Amino acid sequence: MKYVPTKCLARFQRLGRVRTHITQILVGLPAGMAVMLASCSHPVAPGHVQERRPGPAGSPDGRELLSRLEQAQAAQRKAQSLKAQQADLLRPPPPRFIIKTSASVYRLGDTIGLTLTLVAPDGNPPWTVCTFAPGSVSVVFIKRNGVRLSESSHSIADFPDSPFSLQLMSLVDLLPGTAVRIPFPLGTSSSGAALLYETSDRGAYSVVFIDPITKEQTVTEVPAFDTKVYDFGQPGTYSIKLRYHFSGGLLPSRNVCTDIIDSNEVTLTIQ
Repeated sequence: MKYVPTKCLARFQRLGRVRTHITQILVGLPAGMAVMLASCSHPVAPGHVQERRPGPAGSPDGRELLSRLEQAQAAQRKAQSLKAQQADLLRPPPPRFIIKTSASVYRLGDTIGLTLTLVAPDGNPPWTVCTFAPGSVSVVFIKRNGVRLSESSHSIADFPDSPFSLQLMSLVDLLPGTAVRIPFPLGTSSSGAALLYETSDRGAYSVVFIDPITKEQTVTEVPAFDTKVYDFGQPGTYSIKLRYHFSGGLLPSRNVCTDIIDSNEVTLTIQ
């Protein structure tokens, strides 16, 4: 058995760890950069002997190459970040989401009118937006006298067609400098208080139909929305902020806006 001094053995182990780390970095780099950097580790032609000199840190066992690889990775990440920032700068700004109330003061039991409008900026390509509120408009917050209001009830709302189909059927082109309204009627409780409905897609549930003659079972997927109800049945000052976000399918031929757009905050008083 050949004796290997302890210092030499530790050196070989350290070299093995460095080579393993270098291999892991090379795998994550583009092919051209990996070949270029790998060639740095063999600058001497075959048959020649390279004089080994201590590096800046006094360790010529691959640390300089490892440093070059890490610098290359950092440069690659920086280039990707700059490319993403340039794409964001070239991307046209999304529409503005504006909500207004029909009045600033209401009496308890009055009908509260909310107008939701998407406004396209001037001088940009047309956006495609959705005017179907369920699944596209949600509540950021509703406050009464500065305190966040929780929903008064929670239920499932069924629709005759798939929620995504209804959203796609309600897509319209918003030309530069124009506006489009999103219907958003408020309901009324049995006591006459205004009710605001926040309806979001919750997928579908299964319904089993059994044929009375053949006894065969048929499973049908029924689309459903999850609905939260906010009650304006107490006097006070209410603050409302909504959000537009189209989450339906995309159409390759149209510039569908999928940005998350928060509205302005509106305030109304119920006496």
